[in-house]
Amino acid sequence: MSVSHEVWEVLEPGGTAPLSSIVEEQYLQREIDQIYDRLEDRGNDAEERRDLRDIPTYAIDPAYARDRDDAVSIQRDYSDGVLDGYTAHVHIVDVPEYVENDTIIDRYAQQQGFTIYGGKPDHMLPQEIVDEIGFVEQEERLANTIECSFDADGHLEGYDMYRSIVNVDRTLSYDEADHYVKQSKTAPWAGESAAEMIRTLEDGAFLSTRLAEEADRSTGQSTSHRIIDEFMIKANEIGANELLAAGEGLYRIHTHEGRERNSQPRARYAPSCKEHQGLGVPEYAHLTSPLRRYPDLVNWRIIRGEDRPHHDLDHLADHLNRQEQYIDDRELEKVLGL
Repeated sequence: MSVSHEVWEVLEPGGTAPLSSIVEEQYLQREIDQIYDRLEDRGNDAEERRDLRDIPTYAIDPAYARDRDDAVSIQRDYSDGVLDGYTAHVHIVDVPEYVENDTIIDRYAQQQGFTIYGGKPDHMLPQEIVDEIGFVEQEERLANTIECSFDADGHLEGYDMYRSIVNVDRTLSYDEADHYVKQSKTAPWAGESAAEMIRTLEDGAFLSTRLAEEADRSTGQSTSHRIIDEFMIKANEIGANELLAAGEGLYRIHTHEGRERNSQPRARYAPSCKEHQGLGVPEYAHLTSPLRRYPDLVNWRIIRGEDRPHHDLDHLADHLNRQEQYIDDRELEKVLGL
């Protein structure tokens, strides 16, 4: 089936509009009801997915996190009693399973672009849907999983991507995860404690040279924060690689083209792949936050082969860049009291 995106009623740069002004409430509610019907059959999808519910899984985020769309698992691999490497899983909430292309909800999400936090959140997706499909402690969720194989020194040897069903054993803040490590406390809520998982991440030498240098400069980020960031970066790098193989996507680029070297450019979205100089990686794309970033949702659809867009990706990228600039400016105004 051929599908396409079309940006509705392009707003002034950074403009947003109340949902009620875009669609009739009755049509929106009909789509929400349809999603709820599909949610009731969530457990029946296990046969078509890899069942990872028995693997200890944790969602580790800032204490103020509201929408949890990523979780991680990691296990040591042994051969004849000797550490042989690690298997890590990055689980991303399967938003495209419920929010289909070119629906009313999808069109609003596209126009909004991102969830805007601060005060009362302005959500990209209806809050009731976010609450039902986002990761929640001790509840099953459908996910897209990136499984990574590392050698004993923490070097990536290969990866696989597939649909899964997972159960988050515990949701933790970075401070809580670090507390379990420092206090050497075992956690009664899982076979493998969060402390053990974080130690596994540490001894696997997963921190890249870039993050190690940042740590040396005392950035203020905790151990768990730096490591989770690194896993998300790795997942996004892998996603960009998959988009290159698919021949299209919305990449996240950060270059100094057309600027003086002492003029700091903004990272931006683009339909052509260029390096992300800020992260020091040759290809990069956003995939890890599809509950609150529209580019992530588009990219997952492309990777899954569900969305072969023939629309103007330049147009969509420009729209998303304007929205992001507007959000940043609005947040700055709040900080400055303007």
